[in-house]
Amino acid sequence: MWLAWFHNDQDALKRLLPADLIAINYGEQEWQNLQQTLQVAQQFAAGGGKLISLKFDRSEIQVYGDVAVLYSLFTLETEEGGKGKRSSGRATEIFRRNGDTWVNTGWHLDSGA
Repeated sequence: MWLAWFHNDQDALKRLLPADLIAINYGEQEWQNLQQTLQVAQQFAAGGGKLISLKFDRSEIQVYGDVAVLYSLFTLETEEGGKGKRSSGRATEIFRRNGDTWVNTGWHLDSGA
């Protein structure tokens, strides 16, 4: 899902994210729904944003039937407007099995500070 977002792969995002998505991103007061998440990915790409690297330093998963909760520490490097930016933090992501596919129903990202 992360790669689909950073590469603005709208088709993959629509397959991997449900209509009832709730996304809490660090540094933002408002939560995002599916349409807002798709728009922000599009804006990132349209502004020349590029993913340089993405690393999950630690990940743990808990599975409860058709629901899985993924906890991660991540580090990512992007480039926007010719300037590099490095970010790191914590992610809690919720997945729901939808047939043979796991969809990412929501996440909460924070800086870990």
